[in-house]
Amino acid sequence: MISELKLQTNETIFRFLTQLGKREDVYSSRPEDLCPTLQDSNVYVYAKEQELVVVLVDVTMTGTQEEADLEFSNPVMKAYFHNATSPFLERVGEYRDSPVWQLFQAARSLHKLINKDVELPVQVHTVLVTNSSIVNIEELQKAIANLDEEFGLTIFHNCQSFCDQWSVFKLPVNPDFFLMGATYLQTYKHELSMQFDADKEIKEFERRLLEFMGKQPADDQSGEDEVDDDLLGDEVLEDEEFDDDDQSYDDEPDADLHTRLAACRSIQERKLVMLSYAKRQVLSP
Repeated sequence: MISELKLQTNETIFRFLTQLGKREDVYSSRPEDLCPTLQDSNVYVYAKEQELVVVLVDVTMTGTQEEADLEFSNPVMKAYFHNATSPFLERVGEYRDSPVWQLFQAARSLHKLINKDVELPVQVHTVLVTNSSIVNIEELQKAIANLDEEFGLTIFHNCQSFCDQWSVFKLPVNPDFFLMGATYLQTYKHELSMQFDADKEIKEFERRLLEFMGKQPADDQSGEDEVDDDLLGDEVLEDEEFDDDDQSYDDEPDADLHTRLAACRSIQERKLVMLSYAKRQVLSP
């Protein structure tokens, strides 16, 4: 499926996706909330044994010409498409979120979560189909080719005939949940939900911990005994885990707090680091 897709052009991609959506051996659907970066987008998913393809149909005004940012791998810093028909100095305010950045972040998340604890990895490939004419498409293609990632990204731009029909025609899909490909999407949504719940628990724990630290006087030496046990969750930790001789947490500088939190492999381990930090803050002169 992916190898066939890579052979398409902006003139043949519409027909290929139409045929793909009609195949009985390929699961396909139009999820509305597939990934955080693809909310409220025209997204299609196609999946079969060991392959998953995500297609973003990007429809803009006819005749749009845009210049794409070439750095789009940073999950925190957004990339943009800039209006290429305006004078260079006027382009600052004429931009939109880069659909390439949106797809890249979605592909990274899909590949990581779908292939969690599996023996045979699932190939993930993303596709952008747009009627926008990307003026620096060659540089963008080179930037994509130079990425060291285990998933792929293909761009079909200037697809006028495809997108001109979009308002009156949608691609067909085969949402048969008995197909093997359907399990990939179900697995991803489950893992994404688990990740969201874990992030919520961590944020709530950090909020309560910082609230606790704000109530402690700087010279109060009893703070270590006043940490509520429920901050630790269901498992209550013993005092010796916060021994002053514990070199794994207490001797590290506060500046490394975020680094240590990022290295934690579980919520419980992150709580240990945060509580160790709180202990030092409370007991410090």
